[in-house]
Amino acid sequence: MKLLLVHADNFEYRVTGKAIDMAEPISEQTKQGSFKELLVVFTTVENGDNAPQVIKTAVSGVKDVAGKIAVKSILIYPYAHLSSNLANPREALTVLKSFEESLKEEGFTVYRSPFGWYKSFTLSCKGHPLAELSKSITATQEVVEPEKVEGPPSKLKEFHRFIIMDVDGSTYEVTVDDWKNCSIFKKEGKIYKLLEIFVRNEIEGNPPKKKPKHIEYMRRLELVDYCPESDVGNMKFYSNGVLIADLIKDYALFKVALPWGAMKIQNPLIYRESVKEIRELMGEFHERDYRMSYGGENFVLRFASDPGAFPFMQKTVFSYKHLPVKIYEEVQCFRREKSGEVVGLRRLR
Repeated sequence: MKLLLVHADNFEYRVTGKAIDMAEPISEQTKQGSFKELLVVFTTVENGDNAPQVIKTAVSGVKDVAGKIAVKSILIYPYAHLSSNLANPREALTVLKSFEESLKEEGFTVYRSPFGWYKSFTLSCKGHPLAELSKSITATQEVVEPEKVEGPPSKLKEFHRFIIMDVDGSTYEVTVDDWKNCSIFKKEGKIYKLLEIFVRNEIEGNPPKKKPKHIEYMRRLELVDYCPESDVGNMKFYSNGVLIADLIKDYALFKVALPWGAMKIQNPLIYRESVKEIRELMGEFHERDYRMSYGGENFVLRFASDPGAFPFMQKTVFSYKHLPVKIYEEVQCFRREKSGEVVGLRRLR
């Protein structure tokens, strides 16, 4: 199952015609709809999604997002354009109805637009970091039941223990309930104000902000811009942006790396997953990697863990006379960002 979740100010749809012969029957009331302050869940049902685990995982994912943005109204909008591996119409409608009923059981006010019909729609997205998210769900995923906490959503479930060490070596323990009263934040100086903001973001989360100013600058100065033809987080660089990026790389090479005594190397952008060293370096965020299969072999685009540098040095022959060996590499790395995690040139934590 593929989901595209949009936090909307308002959403309207209108049925314009039958898309498939097995379209579900509709009434005059369901031919159009208008909603405000809701989470719109564009839903593509794929082959095999009739497994109970898929519904359970989808409900858990939607519930998690709805809790974070504090909405109780959800619209399930059948949307066949997120996958090419579509379930047959009869199975898809059954899954959608089950999805709808399961969300209602969680206490949400749930609406569903008609399945099997062409529809025009108007959407006003709120535009904050969590306003647009996508999810891909399979029958093999396990649902982790969220811990029930009182009050607004926060990071407190992940909180274990926080010890802050000051520049003079003194330590301060930060507690969940009383972190604002920690004595270190009463000290004078900009560094302690920034430290307080950092701790707040770790415990309570970063509060929503207006669109960062640098987005305006990067466009007005013709440096960088979003590239809708590519994936989230992949930007297009105009000539001014390319010039600045090249100057930065020239400085790194000629003013830092070479004077430091480093050798410049170059490794590939694509690697085999069957190589043990590569698999180990993929780590816990491997679901964010770009993968492809060819000739029975699985490959992955280079991720941000220097996957080529370690095998490179392991196979390099040198003696103690060459120590310390220093290498330098410029390379593009790839990470499948989720919608809402990237704002302009910044990644949100």
